[in-house]
Amino acid sequence: NNYGVSVREQGFIAFLAEHYPEIEIVERIESFEDPQITYGRTAALLRAQPDLRGIYITCGGAAQVGRALRESGRAAAIRVLSFEDYPEIVELIREGVIDCTLAGEIQRQGELPVQIIMDALLFGKKPQAAQIFTETRILVKESLF
Repeated sequence: NNYGVSVREQGFIAFLAEHYPEIEIVERIESFEDPQITYGRTAALLRAQPDLRGIYITCGGAAQVGRALRESGRAAAIRVLSFEDYPEIVELIREGVIDCTLAGEIQRQGELPVQIIMDALLFGKKPQAAQIFTETRILVKESLF
């Protein structure tokens, strides 16, 4: 239901198809950002796919995915990519459960639209550009302090 998440997913699928056609996406889990659904469906996926080698988390639920991975004993064997740098994600990176996350200045993403709207309504000021991008940082265990 989220446009940004949908773009992430479709971009990932297209990238794999073009550059890594040998990689098979075995399942797509829709969790509706519900922690119980995320955990339950991830645990079921891990049981059903003994050869699973990677998980791509497009939105929330990293803590529940991490829990399912740790409980399965497969956290070290499965590569995990996620988004943002919430404290639970940073901790999972430190533990070696998540391998990489793309952090996109989430606070700025929330502040910027409000600032643009306020500037337009109060001062008649138009945005500097049709699209405004926030900085994206790639975080791995070695880059954490």
